[in-house]
Amino acid sequence: MCAVFLPQMTQKAAAASTIGLNTPARISKLIYPTLGNPVIVRKGDQFTIEFDPREGNFFHTAPPYIPEWQASVTSSNDAYPLTRALPVTALDLDTSKVWPELMVPASGYDKRVYRISFEVPANLPEDLFNLTVKAKVSGSWIEDSQPNALKVVNAFKDHFSFLQLTDIHVFGPENNYPSVPAANKTMRNKRHASYSEADGYGAAYYHKAIQQINVMHPDFVVLTGDYDFAQHWKTHDYSGDYGGTAWARTLTEYEFEQEWFYQETQKLQVPVFIVTGNHDGYNDDTNDNLKNFEKLYGPLYHSFDYGDYHFVGLNTMDWSSTDRTMINYLNIIQQPHKYKGQVKGGGDDFSSPSAPPESTYSGQLGWLRDDLKDHQGSKMRIALMHHDPWKTNGQDGSMWASGGSDFLSNLLGWAYDSGNGQGRRALMKLMEDYKVGLELSGHDHSDYIGYANWTGGGGQVKFVNTTSTSFQADASSAEYPGYRRIWINDGQVESFSYKDKSGQPWYSNPWFKNTNVGGNTDLSTLTTSAVD
Repeated sequence: MCAVFLPQMTQKAAAASTIGLNTPARISKLIYPTLGNPVIVRKGDQFTIEFDPREGNFFHTAPPYIPEWQASVTSSNDAYPLTRALPVTALDLDTSKVWPELMVPASGYDKRVYRISFEVPANLPEDLFNLTVKAKVSGSWIEDSQPNALKVVNAFKDHFSFLQLTDIHVFGPENNYPSVPAANKTMRNKRHASYSEADGYGAAYYHKAIQQINVMHPDFVVLTGDYDFAQHWKTHDYSGDYGGTAWARTLTEYEFEQEWFYQETQKLQVPVFIVTGNHDGYNDDTNDNLKNFEKLYGPLYHSFDYGDYHFVGLNTMDWSSTDRTMINYLNIIQQPHKYKGQVKGGGDDFSSPSAPPESTYSGQLGWLRDDLKDHQGSKMRIALMHHDPWKTNGQDGSMWASGGSDFLSNLLGWAYDSGNGQGRRALMKLMEDYKVGLELSGHDHSDYIGYANWTGGGGQVKFVNTTSTSFQADASSAEYPGYRRIWINDGQVESFSYKDKSGQPWYSNPWFKNTNVGGNTDLSTLTTSAVD
């Protein structure tokens, strides 16, 4: 508990915001750390939380005066959880250092939030913890919590590993429309009202992935977009699909799938850092789903550290709300106007042969430039995003382009302008200029690797694209459900691939036994986890 004297401020109550039709926001007062943007701290060190009692709704009023604070942690996913209080060490009222949108001043708005530092006791076990913070406002305590928000470690390692998962696409077998695998329903169980160790809340392929991650126990996990599918219904009455369960009500499809994904993800026993994909940013009649993403996981772009290693997570679905709004195609599928890559802020147009000078960048590109510049002393810099700007060979920008490398995608690109977004070359230039060692991406459900030399030499950016966690077909396919385990050793990438019998270095690790890595696999036969 800490008493701090600050200028007296007025308080205004804020109503809880919601996601979609019925679900409360998962991020309200405690805005950092969160499930999707946690913090990893050594025993005996301090960390700083960010807390906004207005819940972001009343930036036109000053934050209320809060003289006293408390915090506690409880070990997550533990049969016999440990709870421990954390001592307060410092308190400040300042702009956010975590949410870029809250860093930018705006006339008539007070964007300051409380930044409270707490000490991690030296005798706290090495574990993953839920975090609860309490604030005393006008004589009454208010509180907020975040699951899996704090990882306590004995020490940061120079030889460590983390996992990348991408394109998880949680959705159930009741969704029947083009490209949905029908045969693999054993891996896409209907969502259950209660959790079970056998198949979680459903989406058994994702549940099996989480179980394997908990066995492998990497230092942390990064997710690079597309957690839902959300392309059939804007809203749907799920009573006919889930009668008698907690999900039997009218919801947006986005809300249904993201809440499902959020619940399953809490079962991870390691911290997870989450960035958005194109499916996570589609708009329906009710919501701007990029705003909803912020209410679930955290800022759309941000950075974090693991010891001396610096990570940036970007939003490559950086299109306007109008461009991301769903269009109904023959009552079969919902699709937004734009879903390919874009990062705004004064970068290049898609047809530009080169990027403009970095000094002209603003917005997300300007933030990335400044963030990377400020962390040149880090031992290594790693970038996370959904759309890879490099593929293919740094030239055609297939994840940015409306067209593609084959006749069908070129035809669709001509008929339907889904991309040609800004900032592709600017993004590559920033990574080359500021010595990013590794970039991880997803989006097109395939494995791919490319390399670009750093400006001035001395190293290279490794552009690594990863296949999907979800199943992509009913039967024979060269693509398979997979992930990457990245090993870092003393500031260098030690490994990022699964080497099959041919020794090819670009493949993802398979989630299931009997996967024919490097050849075709009948996906309908895959049921047994590769790691047990």
